[in-house]
Amino acid sequence: NPNSLTVTYSSSDNNVATVADNGAITIKAAGVVVITAAFAGDASYLEGSAKYTLCVTEHAGTEADPYQIASADDMLKIKEHTVPGQTTFFKMTADVDMAAVEYVPTDSLAMVHFDGDNHTVANLKTPLFGTCVSCKNLTVTGSDVSPKFVSGLLAQVIGATDVPATLTNVKIQGKITAAAVNYLGGFAGKSVSDLNMTDCSADVIIASSGSSVAGLI
Repeated sequence: NPNSLTVTYSSSDNNVATVADNGAITIKAAGVVVITAAFAGDASYLEGSAKYTLCVTEHAGTEADPYQIASADDMLKIKEHTVPGQTTFFKMTADVDMAAVEYVPTDSLAMVHFDGDNHTVANLKTPLFGTCVSCKNLTVTGSDVSPKFVSGLLAQVIGATDVPATLTNVKIQGKITAAAVNYLGGFAGKSVSDLNMTDCSADVIIASSGSSVAGLI
């Protein structure tokens, strides 16, 4: 936002979600809505805008009512369900194989809490998340990731500023191949907050000539 211009937020469907003057989004019902942020510009800057498509399902994505993950299609919707700067909860209800799917991880500013419920995500080609705040009871196996920047098999980054992270009973298996990439780890490339790990393991081969490469984080 150049020159501190006033940003105006709008929703394409207030029945699905509303957006406050400060950009905070309130979910109202299931559906698809486009959130727009725009500023008018001034003598020095042209007007500008950005749009974000938000998919709202019958679940709210809250701790009490997490989004349900039962298939590869549900996995593909994870990114749609997350909003940069906000916290979203997910829970698996079945094992998922991602071998035939082009998966895109969540935005690095979207804070994810993920309950694997003792299920498995197999054959990912990317990290599962951009940023993961908490994850429990999950197995990630057969991952084969070739990142271009900081990364792990679970997430690029664990935790968020002033938000402690927790990993409980998470098992990671796979490989990372990234020549001259710094900050690589079995779980994530970096932890940016306090982290509590319990009953976690990583069976990961990392091939990289970069620095700050570790088995866990």
